[in-house]
Amino acid sequence: MSRAGPALRSPCVQLCVLDAEQICLGCGRSADEIGRWPQADLAEQADILSRAAQRQSRRAQTTTPDSKDKP
Repeated sequence: MSRAGPALRSPCVQLCVLDAEQICLGCGRSADEIGRWPQADLAEQADILSRAAQRQSRRAQTTTPDSKDKP
């Protein structure tokens, strides 16, 4: 079953590697979100993009070079 109508651009950056929590290191989407993307309507795609951006932001904060020095 495919979605009818416009779609948002996929956040895929061709770095498809899932971490232990099944989150893509490239785009920040969960494996489930990646699978749902083609059928998702605009609202769901926007929600997926928002969650992915939040995950990527959290990942960037926890993997900064100086993060080991913080209490």
